[in-house]
Amino acid sequence: MWEEVMMKHSSHLRLAISALFVWSGLFPLAEDTPQPFSSDYVSAVKGSKPTTGKFYFSWPRYRMDSGNIIIITNYSTQISYNLFLDKHEYIETRAPRYSFDAQDPCMKRPDITCRKIGPETANGRACDKWETTDKETGLPGSICIDRELHFPISVRHANGATFDYINIKAGPQEASIFEVPDGYKKVPNPSSNR
Repeated sequence: MWEEVMMKHSSHLRLAISALFVWSGLFPLAEDTPQPFSSDYVSAVKGSKPTTGKFYFSWPRYRMDSGNIIIITNYSTQISYNLFLDKHEYIETRAPRYSFDAQDPCMKRPDITCRKIGPETANGRACDKWETTDKETGLPGSICIDRELHFPISVRHANGATFDYINIKAGPQEASIFEVPDGYKKVPNPSSNR
């Protein structure tokens, strides 16, 4: 049953999560600590309908709401919770560690190269734009890092996938939104049984 639910939401959710992990999975330098904010997001795979949702961030935690699924991750504990709203159940997974440096987004990425283009406005906010090149295919991409938030808010992957944070509201986030709500039952992770 869980595999069917996960498969139903998997393609766009995986894109959103991979974009988030690749560009936003943060263990930042102190001067580049990303600032808290909330937003809507839009992700798309080339040729498919875009996926939308809500995003909340307050280092070291984030929350992503997408349809019937909410993902809450705490990078300090390296734990993610995938909540299924219709069942009031959740699974627990291990969150990967990723490094990100707003001054050099390719520092820990051996698969791409980066070149800073300069200032740009993305999604109505002042950013620094970086052009990326996939080392294997030579295909271009880009990332726009918000100057105030020190966070990537617009990503264009070489494969045509896109990810954007829009309607951004900078500011503190309630700690309770990063916790599993009362009344949710933990169930076994189906992928851990393989």
